[in-house]
Amino acid sequence: MTQAKAVARKRRTTLKAMMEHALRREVHDASPSPDDSKIFTFNEYGFPVLKKTGNTVVTNEMIYKIMEETEDFYLLALAIRHRAGFATLDRRIDPSRMAGGEKAYCVIP
Repeated sequence: MTQAKAVARKRRTTLKAMMEHALRREVHDASPSPDDSKIFTFNEYGFPVLKKTGNTVVTNEMIYKIMEETEDFYLLALAIRHRAGFATLDRRIDPSRMAGGEKAYCVIP
């Protein structure tokens, strides 16, 4: 527990937030939603990683799709990191996938 508290302090977050994030990640990985992309997955650090599919050729369109889907998550993570808010018109983002995401996320009506 002492090491976990030290890591939380280093990341400028709380142990509770780290635990919530870890549990959300575990639950999300255990039961993928139908909206999840078939092209990529997220690693333990939250970075998108292309799935190994054998002979599939990776195209620019595939990369652009990944970039578009992950850009808003990056901006939300940046807002959380700087204890700021993230306002957007995009309702497709699930802020519960990040610790502190629901607090920082605001949809403009």
